[in-house]
Amino acid sequence: MPRRDFLLIPLLVFATVLVMTAASEVVSRKVFTESGGESCGLDTAAGPPRMRPNCVSRRKAAEGPMVENAYNDCGYRTPNSCGAKPPDTLRVALAGTSTAEGFKVRYEETFAARLTEELSVTCRRNVEFQNMGIAGNTPLDVYRRMDEALAMNPDLVMLVFTAWDLKERIDSAKLAARDDPQSVEPSIATLPATHSDGRSMIARLSDLAANSRALLVAQHYLFQDRATFVRMYMLHGDDAGYLRPPYGPSWEERLADFELLLGGMAKRAHDRGVPMVLVLAPSRIQVALRPGDAASYGADPFAIVRRLGEIAARHGVSFLDTLADFSRTPSPERFFYPVDGHMDGAGSAVFANVLLQYLTMNDAMPFATCLGKRQRNSSISPQ
Repeated sequence: MPRRDFLLIPLLVFATVLVMTAASEVVSRKVFTESGGESCGLDTAAGPPRMRPNCVSRRKAAEGPMVENAYNDCGYRTPNSCGAKPPDTLRVALAGTSTAEGFKVRYEETFAARLTEELSVTCRRNVEFQNMGIAGNTPLDVYRRMDEALAMNPDLVMLVFTAWDLKERIDSAKLAARDDPQSVEPSIATLPATHSDGRSMIARLSDLAANSRALLVAQHYLFQDRATFVRMYMLHGDDAGYLRPPYGPSWEERLADFELLLGGMAKRAHDRGVPMVLVLAPSRIQVALRPGDAASYGADPFAIVRRLGEIAARHGVSFLDTLADFSRTPSPERFFYPVDGHMDGAGSAVFANVLLQYLTMNDAMPFATCLGKRQRNSSISPQ
């Protein structure tokens, strides 16, 4: 072989790979399109994230439909005004993170919108959900807005979290100053500027891979196979630690921090005479794990359910585990976006139905008085 071929052949292979990679990226971006974004966020120097009142944003994610987020006069994803509660109305202050918000789900398909409609019919009176949920919220953010939620004179405070929402550790200084955030958090103006040119090549390549649409498409189809998804997810290490009891120190500390915050919120609600319910929404990995997987991975999807139930009970908070009922649906993992992991519109319908049964059959809930006006076996069908 001529000596020049030792140079030309590798260059030809590299060029071929480069062209194929670029072509796959172009095709993926045409098929799995993205557009718009969340443009209603407010810059908050020290407080929790908020949305601009009376603002509308539109976003099309690669996984998911075009979604419009319309915020009311308080910046909540709710068509109803957050002002004085209208007469003969049952109001729910819904707080939490992306699952509470209905991330990547059209509003009319969110569990909050479905419950608003179904409970209004069941109770024969107006029911509204003031949805304060925001994607990216932390339990600390929810804690800091508890007084705001109670100021709406709600008949129920509903906190909706997933186990994934607990994985980010809360800064100890911020946790200690949870009632005085100004004392530890600098204003936006004083935050140091970040410069992309100082990042390492590995960091840049990692960002490039994370933003690759072709990689997302490959994962989207790969993760539709349940066994493959479970195998890949269980490689997440400590992030998947909530699936592997007994818990190590890091997850014990996360739960202790969460209990501190939940206890503070519960006291405020109890002082106002407002019932509170903690809802643990299922994650895709929890519903994808089958009984036989426990032996293979040392996993127990219900471990976090039991722990949060115990925490809620210690503070007089009602607790709803939706995992058991959600998992009874055939192939429940199909109700989530494979890569993103959030529930889709059909999953929100299943979730709403589980909540509906609980809210109307639990005597501690304000909707228990609606029973007898309609059969308890009402259900919300996925669209």
